[in-house]
Amino acid sequence: GLQETMPPRRDPDNAENANNEMIQMAQAMTDMVAAVAAQTAAKTQRDLQKQQREEATAESRRLTEFRRHNPPEFKGEVVPEKADVWMQGIERIF
Repeated sequence: GLQETMPPRRDPDNAENANNEMIQMAQAMTDMVAAVAAQTAAKTQRDLQKQQREEATAESRRLTEFRRHNPPEFKGEVVPEKADVWMQGIERIF
């Protein structure tokens, strides 16, 4: 006749091991996400610092170029004519 087959019995130790493996995998994924987030933040910070250095260098070059034209020095005069002469000297550079 027909023989009935029973499903295999679960070994409680195997179920616990599988659960532990799932927990470890979930923790590994969490750790990887944290590492990627930290790397992304560090790269963003480095990129920002690089951009700031480049902007500072460009500003320094512009100031150096401006000074090569020997701009007139403003001495804080309150006489409108002297301030106007100073302004004309600056405008000639540009």
